[in-house]
Amino acid sequence: MPLRTALPLILVGCLALAAPPLVRNASATAAAVTPSPGKFLGTTSRAQETVHLTVSRRHDITEMSFLLFYRCPDGYRNFQAVIVPITSGNLLAVIRGTFNRSWHGTYYQGATSGSYSDKVAGSFPSAKRATGTIALTLDRAGHGQCTSGTVSWTARRVP
Repeated sequence: MPLRTALPLILVGCLALAAPPLVRNASATAAAVTPSPGKFLGTTSRAQETVHLTVSRRHDITEMSFLLFYRCPDGYRNFQAVIVPITSGNLLAVIRGTFNRSWHGTYYQGATSGSYSDKVAGSFPSAKRATGTIALTLDRAGHGQCTSGTVSWTARRVP
């Protein structure tokens, strides 16, 4: 009788191990990488744009910002500083080497204001390298809905 009771428990344990892992975004790597704590600096695929991020000792992202250029339907072009909303109670978690966040709101620039939405996703292919994408969309008075498009970025840990 004890063998009959133990057998289903073993099967349940095997089934739990066979379940697929939770993947947060499409840029997930096969092996989970734990990022090194510290500051990471880099650029986007368009070279003149920058990315900055900071990884805590707990391996969460505590700061992240970009400088992105965007274009409007009427041909107007400008740049925007994008600060990923991270607070002490809402850190950007790195899970299995990946992270992502989407947010939206209202921006104010002088006498102009409008709505915006941003999305960032990334992964750590190694402990000292981060890669990903970011997209910015904003409504500019007199210019319409402007966008950066989806832009690839890469950053390396600095000493």
